[in-house]
Amino acid sequence: MKFMLTDKSKKVKGIKVYQIKALRDIPLHSVKAGDVGGFVSSESVISQEGDAWIAKRGTVIHESETQVCIKGDTLLERGFIYNSVIDIKKRIYCKEILDSTITGDNILIEGLLSIDSSCIQTVGRIVLFNNAKIIKSSIFGNDILVGSQTIVENTEIRADNLELNGKKIVVSESYIGGEDIKFVSPFVATNSVIKGKKINIGDSHLKETTFWGEKIRIRGLTSVDVYFEMDSLKIKGKVSIKHSNLKGQKIKLDGDIEITNCHSEYSTPTWKDITISGHIYLKHAMLGEKIKLNGIVELIGIKKLESICLISNITMDGVIYMEPEKTELLYSDKTIYGDYVKKK
Repeated sequence: MKFMLTDKSKKVKGIKVYQIKALRDIPLHSVKAGDVGGFVSSESVISQEGDAWIAKRGTVIHESETQVCIKGDTLLERGFIYNSVIDIKKRIYCKEILDSTITGDNILIEGLLSIDSSCIQTVGRIVLFNNAKIIKSSIFGNDILVGSQTIVENTEIRADNLELNGKKIVVSESYIGGEDIKFVSPFVATNSVIKGKKINIGDSHLKETTFWGEKIRIRGLTSVDVYFEMDSLKIKGKVSIKHSNLKGQKIKLDGDIEITNCHSEYSTPTWKDITISGHIYLKHAMLGEKIKLNGIVELIGIKKLESICLISNITMDGVIYMEPEKTELLYSDKTIYGDYVKKK
């Protein structure tokens, strides 16, 4: 046998738990025979086989007295594990994991759970599902899927392929990085950094968030108050971009577009080859070079380069409104198709 239950006990969440004691050395986790560990609700929750161990600051409870919760070479260094099964080759260091499964090189976490001050790492796949709350944590994997009603705060998530697919996903004060990042369902991001080669965003509200990417695509009803730096940006749907810092080229906006008080921190235009189609409303916005505006276009408070905006190589097709005296364009190679109207 690997361990035994001692007479030392206490109650955790109303359940009596017993401290374990090693009966043999476990070199993998620097445990010697006679060392005491954490607390368990029954002897069956930790496997007598392998090198699985629960350190002093760990507690494992399962409602079933026959369920093995900690298997293989798992080391629960710190945390409260309830009704969960863990079988990995890494350590678990957390505050709380509820109703979850973490197993093998492919980590699966599902059910009502709270992960606080945790580090979860695998070379395989990580799945976070249903009412997950992840706080002050680090999660690393090749393939990560985040499901419905997930709250991510003060957390770092890195993956080659990352997909957020579910309702009511909230990301705040976090870093998300990957090769291919997909926000499939509506989500909210605030005070965060999202960086990837390819970023696809669905219906969303983005505020005080930084995006870096070679190709960024936004679709649906989107409110943006962020910093964008990209090689290729596509936005389609009803989009409001306000108080944002925009840098990039090969940009396409299609739909009901509102751009207000947007600028660049640089003295030269930083949008190139931009095409905007649909109902377009530009107010106090710096654009760039090689601009094509197609649809109902309203320009208000667009100034010269030294004030607000430089527009060159501009093509406007449709109904164009300009406020007299408030709008002054510095341009070259301008072509206007359709009705040109100066507002009175």
